[in-house]
Amino acid sequence: MKYLYGASVQGIQSFILETNKLREIAGGSEFVEQICTTYFEETLGINSVVQNYHPGKIIGAAGNIRYILEKQECENIIRCFYKKIIDKAPGIVISQAAVLMSNEYPTKEDFDLLEGRLEQQRNLTSPSFLPSWMAVERSRRTGFGAEMKDEDLKGNIIYPSRQEILKREISKDGKSKRLLMDITGDNQVDSKKFPLDIDEIAGKGNGGGDKWIAVIHADGNGLGQLILRLMSEVNKDALLKLIFQ
Repeated sequence: MKYLYGASVQGIQSFILETNKLREIAGGSEFVEQICTTYFEETLGINSVVQNYHPGKIIGAAGNIRYILEKQECENIIRCFYKKIIDKAPGIVISQAAVLMSNEYPTKEDFDLLEGRLEQQRNLTSPSFLPSWMAVERSRRTGFGAEMKDEDLKGNIIYPSRQEILKREISKDGKSKRLLMDITGDNQVDSKKFPLDIDEIAGKGNGGGDKWIAVIHADGNGLGQLILRLMSEVNKDALLKLIFQ
């Protein structure tokens, strides 16, 4: 028997943007990518050195996983995958579902049924593993319980939470190289050439003045289209002035 398995990571933006530190944002984004690739493949038992793909893989990116699995594989994934992730990052929530396939390949009805079951799972309340004792030290940026006492790059004392420590560990020593490879298309990209601190990007310029930062936003929620419609209905100059004030 074969099953169409699906998993979706919930609250990706809130997890990645828990803090405004670029290094942690990059690490959080890379961790979400690794959930769909490295961690899932490890749980499935794929040795990426010997075999870098699974014949049943449909998608594994951007917080979404879809695979065709044998019954034993499916049971093992549902039992172990979520636990593996929350041990690393307690704030992550993953919805899982599976559909028994009637044919060798999944049909549109199978996919529709899977998406419906995933939607049901997303609506269920998941237990939070983030609360800690009231008397513990807390992270100043997230409010979560601190895991340790540390220093930032400027020598200031900080109390990072488990999520912050995870993100910083992933973003240093080239561990976030997969994300840079996707951005540049270069498998030999040197991660050290990409700054992960705002001061390295927007510090003082050669003339002494502040540098400028350009932000490119991938319009995934239709906000760009809404702004375009507003610009056609109201005074264009007034709207632009309102946006960029």
